[in-house]
Parts: sequence; structure tokens; C-alpha cells
Amino acid sequence: SLVGEKGFKEIGMVSASLAHKLANELKNIGIKVLNRNFYNEFVINVNNADEFLLKLKNNNILGGIKLSDNKILVCTTEMNTEDDIADYIKAIKK
Repeated sequence: SLVGEKGFKEIGMVSASLAHKLANELKNIGIKVLNRNFYNEFVINVNNADEFLLKLKNNNILGGIKLSDNKILVCTTEMNTEDDIADYIKAIKK
């Protein structure tokens, strides 16, 4: 109610746009994104979810929610930035 109808739509668009950007960046480095259609959260398939999330945690990044040994739920919001996405990808590549 604080942002109004226009603000709510804008927040939604930012969240969705960032999620799709992150998903594309992950695909570009060989991480499988399991969802075709999504809003601001999606599931990725990794070799070892614990190692993947620890690598991000060691870089002060909340990497997602472990769903299984090799699946992680990743989410973006309007609070994330393109720099945050770049940092996420850099941390994975280390």
C-alpha cells in the first residue's frame, strides 16, 4: 500500500528482470536452470548444493535455499542490483 499500484508493478518488473538476468548469467557459465517460466525465483541444478552455497556464503552472499543435494531455489527482489548479480557470478567462478 505504501508504493501504490504503479509502484507495485514497478517492483514486480524489477524483481522479474533481475531474476531472468541472473538465470541467463548462470546458464552462460554452465549452470542448469530447471524452470522455463518463472517470476522472481527459479531452481538450479548443481553438482553439490552444500559446496555451491558455502562458496557464496564465504563471499557474504545468500545463494538460495537448498532443496536437495543438487537443487537450489534462487530468488531476486527489488532490493537486489545488477552489481549483486555480478558478485553472485564472480563468487561461483572462484
